[in-house]
Amino acid sequence: MIFRSGARRIPPLPDERIKPTALTETAAGEIWLATDGDGLWILADGRWRHVGAADGVVDDRLLSVAGDAWGTVWIGTANGGIVRFRPPTRDGSAEGRK
Repeated sequence: MIFRSGARRIPPLPDERIKPTALTETAAGEIWLATDGDGLWILADGRWRHVGAADGVVDDRLLSVAGDAWGTVWIGTANGGIVRFRPPTRDGSAEGRK
């Protein structure tokens, strides 16, 4: 377990080699975890899913992550600047902007 958020248990990441650098909880209650070299990991509905450079995040080396009240996630990257990222929809599509 990474940590406990209120009464909610946070399950372990799928790989112990993932190096977290920052995390945030979105307005929708999802946990977003930035990593050093492995993009973003999103915990939703009790399962982790991966979002990386191929999905519009621009860089997989992430330094910071923060969500705003409108559902946008702001990501600070090591090499790509600041990214405004719209979380993936249920069909898996996403919008990333540099």
